[in-house]
Amino acid sequence: MLKFQLPFRYLLLVILGLSLPISTVITLTSIKPAYACRPAPGSKRSTLAQKISAAPIVFQGVVTKVERDTLTIQVSEYFKKNGSKPTVVILKGFNRISCQDVISKPGKRFLFFASVENESWNAVYDGAYGSVRPWNAETVNELKELGMMLSH
Repeated sequence: MLKFQLPFRYLLLVILGLSLPISTVITLTSIKPAYACRPAPGSKRSTLAQKISAAPIVFQGVVTKVERDTLTIQVSEYFKKNGSKPTVVILKGFNRISCQDVISKPGKRFLFFASVENESWNAVYDGAYGSVRPWNAETVNELKELGMMLSH
């Protein structure tokens, strides 16, 4: 009887010993790590001047509607844009890459960076740092320093 119990216990320990690491790996691979929303180590947010240079369209406005990754924006002012300048913009591809500038409800004013491809307006990202800047005194002062605003 002892001969039967020892191998059975040994087999049970082996099964448990293998199943625990396997179940741990399966569980952890489905979890998105918290650092996925953070910038890569050593990366820096682009300056406002760099961001403006990289984006074909720069404007400020108020978000009037949020639907998943699409924002409807009432444009107040364009700082960079060739061609027509609509007063209402539907900006796609938003809230996808960055966890820092997620906009989940309407009503706030931002400085947006965008591009247009096949008549579709798309968010232009600064890596994990987002595709907008809050519309505040700091942003206004930076725009004035760049000579893009006379007064506001």
